[in-house]
Amino acid sequence: MEESTRAVVTSDGWKLCLRDQDFNELYNLKGDPIEAHNLYYTGTYDAVIARGRDEIHRWQETTDDHLKI
Repeated sequence: MEESTRAVVTSDGWKLCLRDQDFNELYNLKGDPIEAHNLYYTGTYDAVIARGRDEIHRWQETTDDHLKI
């Protein structure tokens, strides 16, 4: 089975990638434009992750995307 990813880039410069397998990713593109430091698992950015996850879930609802992430 291939891995599937859903991602969002927010207007304030965060990039969140959620996967159905493997590791998720969170980057602050303003401070880390080459995406060298994954912040997802630091425990510091839960509000940013929740906001991005909500945005992805809203998109999934409007596009009838049923991938569980």
